[in-house]
Amino acid sequence: MTVSDTRHTWDTSSRTFTERSARFIPLFSSRSVFRNYLGDGGGERSSERVQTEESGIDRASEFPLQLNDSMFFIRPTNERSDGEGREGNTEVTQEDISDSNKDSLQVENANHHEAIAGALGFGGNPRVYQLTSTGSFRGNDSNISQNMGSPNLSSESFDITGPLAAMSSSKVARQFLASRPSSSPTLPKRAPLLLSKPDHNLEAPGLKDDFYCNVVSWSLMTNRIAVGLSNAVYSWSTDNEVILIHHDANVSVTAVLYSSGDFLLIGKANGDILLVSQTENEVKASFSNRGKTVFCFEWFPDCRRFFAGDSKGDVLYFDILRDLSGVFHLKLKCILESHSQQICGITLNSDLTQVAVGGNDNCCSIWDITDVLNPSIKLVLPHKAAVKAIAFCPWASAILATGGGSNDRTIRFWHANTGTLLSAFPAGAQVTSLFWCKDRKEVIATFGYGNAEKPLLLAAYSYPQMVPLIEVSSSAYLRCLSACQSPDGNSLCVAASDAFIRIYKVWHSSYGLKLSPVSKSVGLYGSSLIEMYEGITKNGIIR
Repeated sequence: MTVSDTRHTWDTSSRTFTERSARFIPLFSSRSVFRNYLGDGGGERSSERVQTEESGIDRASEFPLQLNDSMFFIRPTNERSDGEGREGNTEVTQEDISDSNKDSLQVENANHHEAIAGALGFGGNPRVYQLTSTGSFRGNDSNISQNMGSPNLSSESFDITGPLAAMSSSKVARQFLASRPSSSPTLPKRAPLLLSKPDHNLEAPGLKDDFYCNVVSWSLMTNRIAVGLSNAVYSWSTDNEVILIHHDANVSVTAVLYSSGDFLLIGKANGDILLVSQTENEVKASFSNRGKTVFCFEWFPDCRRFFAGDSKGDVLYFDILRDLSGVFHLKLKCILESHSQQICGITLNSDLTQVAVGGNDNCCSIWDITDVLNPSIKLVLPHKAAVKAIAFCPWASAILATGGGSNDRTIRFWHANTGTLLSAFPAGAQVTSLFWCKDRKEVIATFGYGNAEKPLLLAAYSYPQMVPLIEVSSSAYLRCLSACQSPDGNSLCVAASDAFIRIYKVWHSSYGLKLSPVSKSVGLYGSSLIEMYEGITKNGIIR
């Protein structure tokens, strides 16, 4: 068999990881805002501004360059600048209407203030607040009380647009709005659901207590679970039917993974990779990795290609070929020299343009595989421990979840296209695997050692708030070694250090993404800038 010598590497010598603030802090205020401030007072100040402009003299240096609170409060254009109401006053003086320049200046100021308020989030479309008769009102401004007594307002509700417009300063307006009851909904807090017993329990003597091994996999075609026990591999069904997979059982098994079709991959401690047919229960092809242990696999959806991660830190890309005589071959097409230590986990995104690789060197690398035969390193995401738990989001392919080992104990969510850390959640324990729900904004994490106060075997969280929804408690000395998700995505199979395989029914499929009220406001990525980068509008429309 011919082995390709194509290798793709990345140099870490020049890479540094620094945290920089993305906030822009201007050194000077806008002079156009300052000029509007000059015109925000009475007629004398406005005329002074006009004369200054006509004479070409810049008076801006005489005043401090700063924003004033009153700039963001839009007064009615017919309101006097001294704050006195025009109601009942029918006299029109020369100061009220100096000339047409003053009227145009007031309109210009109002438009400018509205633009600034909208940019800073103070303004927006006109809003009308309705308060029922049971609502409390604690405004102190006399103008508010006068407006409340107006015969135009019903006893059941009233419009606060009028009171706001009649206020003389933004400070009074803020006090009035702060005194009103909050209109934002508050979701009741509920305790997470505790799963005390698994739906199925299988004794697994010979299960290897090794953090780096991945020895359980769930078949889409047969709905059976493959379990690697010592040197053997068994296929187990939920009705307790067990089948021994036929292969050379002289070396311990370190990894198993079903494809969505007929094939099962088996990785061994001596570096051998076996391709097994489920229907025929026999080895169809094999490959020797020259003593480098294979710890994990990742299939492509076509069931004809896969990745394999070994103890050296390389990721091997294979094609499954079949000759004219019907014999299968595993052809190594290229090698991604990803990490300096063993590979712990591999995952593909949904559009097959990126592959994320977790290693024992405390990093997760993301590769661009648009051209899979010429992959290129895209990002390196630093952690504080080994990264085994990695999973791309099924309904947002640019979200990558990672979990760190014993010295990290953190679940992180990344924007895989830019490397932006969206959020980090302290898990309190070693994170051994992560799984996304296919029709809910939720994620499951399985845990190893670490959390002595509240030991958990697994937990389901809402995303992105990370509110615990379901928890499975365990003893302080029990940890999840490896896990796999059922084909429908609703159940989880967990291999634990007590030599038992447990199956938990976590979700119930409902076909359609469910969003909680809070999740709807947060969005998919939790960042308006990232969503704009991904082409998602505020209405959830993807451009």
